[in-house]
Amino acid sequence: HTFYPVAGVVLVDAGLSLAQVGVVVGTVYSLAYLAGATLSAWAVARFGATRVLAAIAVAYVPAYLPFVGVADTTQATFTAAAVAIALPATLLAMLHLVVTVCRMGWASPAQGATDFALQGTLYNMGRTVPAAVAGGIAHVYGWSNYLLGAALVGVAIIVLFGVYTWRRGRVSAAAPTTAGALP
Repeated sequence: HTFYPVAGVVLVDAGLSLAQVGVVVGTVYSLAYLAGATLSAWAVARFGATRVLAAIAVAYVPAYLPFVGVADTTQATFTAAAVAIALPATLLAMLHLVVTVCRMGWASPAQGATDFALQGTLYNMGRTVPAAVAGGIAHVYGWSNYLLGAALVGVAIIVLFGVYTWRRGRVSAAAPTTAGALP
């Protein structure tokens, strides 16, 4: 989840003004994230977390491709940047909600808050480290290669997470129907 921390830098390099970057990263990203969270809540309630996770894995790289294209130019338009950021932001929100639903099922009833906090800390550390080294990697390979590589690694992690979730049996492929499930 290195997308948000590097999005502004990529858009500046792509030729957008700071005001345009502020609108795209602040407003467009936030609205897309809200839409993704809403869509994901509905999808998890209807289809179950495992199926939604599989759909996210399939759509992950294609959603990043427009942003990779923006990263390859120095004359991006505001509209292209807005669309290019909205697609991955929507999927990232969906992924975040599915991961949170899965984590809720993994927390021990005896120490749920502690388990959930530990899982959240590990999740945030896992998405912070790649963002911290993004600039160095992009300096050597370019932003578009970094973003494409990050998306591919993201798919691998989503698939591994899905297999782990499925094997644990805590989140079924069917829509949740037990207490504590999303409304």
